[in-house]
Amino acid sequence: MVYAAFRFIRALSAFILCASFASSCAHGETGWILPSTSIIYGPGVITFDAAISKSLFVADKLPMRLDNLSITAPDGKKINTINSFKLRRRSVFDLYFRQIGTYRVSVAVKEISATWKGKNGRDESIRGTVEQVLSKLPADAEFVVLTERLHRNETFVTVGQPSDVAPVGSGLELGFVETDASTFRVKGNGSRFVFLIDGKPAAKVLVTVTRGGMQWRDRVEAREFITDTAGQFSVDWPEAGFYLLDAQAIDDKTTIPKAKERILTYTATFEVLPLRPTPPVIKRHVQP
Repeated sequence: MVYAAFRFIRALSAFILCASFASSCAHGETGWILPSTSIIYGPGVITFDAAISKSLFVADKLPMRLDNLSITAPDGKKINTINSFKLRRRSVFDLYFRQIGTYRVSVAVKEISATWKGKNGRDESIRGTVEQVLSKLPADAEFVVLTERLHRNETFVTVGQPSDVAPVGSGLELGFVETDASTFRVKGNGSRFVFLIDGKPAAKVLVTVTRGGMQWRDRVEAREFITDTAGQFSVDWPEAGFYLLDAQAIDDKTTIPKAKERILTYTATFEVLPLRPTPPVIKRHVQP
């Protein structure tokens, strides 16, 4: 009886989180960073699209803001874009990769949301940076609820030979188990990941993995995974192409005064190759 109740509660929790993902997609709130390729065999340029869209990897709604764009090289140093433009429905930027290894391309956002009762008794809400929200919150607002929100949206690019990717140590993020950071993802193979919250393994995190190209098929092909007690989970790659991986967690470890809840979300784009790549040939690079 107790086991049955546990299964029901776990299933209900998974349904609620999954419903939140479905709601986001329905309202055009799926954000992604898509590289033209995630693997090059020598230093060179890669172009990226970044958008918030109704259809996965199809720029049909809004451009992603790049104010917080951060590119981390294999040696841990930051590099800058060589071109960056905000278009009508997507942002685009170029990156020149000189160093051999794996890069993290990331947009991280920290904000808060506030809800309260207005003078007319209606529910009011606002969302933005801490400064924006606190400056616009009415002094006479009642039943104020503040929620801290941390979101990380990223992808990874490998130049020549893969290298390990160091964790950021803040919010919800994806880590690589053992040597998975140093391997290419290939159709038919599997990958093992770990989710971290503030640098520590996060258990029971619901993860959704969705294959791109939805506009050319009748099914969404979204699969769900739950991290184990060590924060780990395994993903197999049935087809080649780009995949979106997203997850969400909630806790009370807020850094904003009077905020009682912290919502952590994470999104990453991965490329899966059709065949195992041959050993890369490192080419000399030419200054762009």
